[in-house]
Amino acid sequence: MMWHLTHGEGFSSTPAFGPEGNHLHRHTTFGAPLLVPFYAIWPRSETLIVLQAAFAASTPIPIYMLGRRLLRSPWLGFVCALC
Repeated sequence: MMWHLTHGEGFSSTPAFGPEGNHLHRHTTFGAPLLVPFYAIWPRSETLIVLQAAFAASTPIPIYMLGRRLLRSPWLGFVCALC
């Protein structure tokens, strides 16, 4: 799918649904076009794995900020992010 997005073919998905297939039939990934510039610089599967790991690793940051705001304590926000 990322290869197709990089080459301007939209969400087409040849392996899953044949030549007329569309990736949106299987999994909705509207954020994928935001990753195209990174994939265009280094078009390898490792690029997508590193981006996925970076997004997963940054998940505690908004959880901490939300917990700190709602619970009015930085320590409780840290506990929420840690959990």
